[in-house]
Amino acid sequence: MAEETEQCDSRSASPVPPDHGHGHFFVKKTFHKPTYCHHCTDILWGLIGVGYVCEVCNFVVHDRCMKTVVSPCSSIATSLIKVRL
Repeated sequence: MAEETEQCDSRSASPVPPDHGHGHFFVKKTFHKPTYCHHCTDILWGLIGVGYVCEVCNFVVHDRCMKTVVSPCSSIATSLIKVRL
């Protein structure tokens, strides 16, 4: 089943610093369609500001999951790959 997310304008301040969540730049968002957390796969419940989305790679998470994300953001993923010669 394909996930569809719709986001309204962000009313929060600056993004969460990248030291939380492996390089992700999370911003609080409100979703108008059923949206699932990419970390725990549970649905994001609520009406206003129920989750966070990475401004770089669009990774969606609950507030409770944001600090336990282990997937690196695409902004730093290439720097984590070691080339073997």
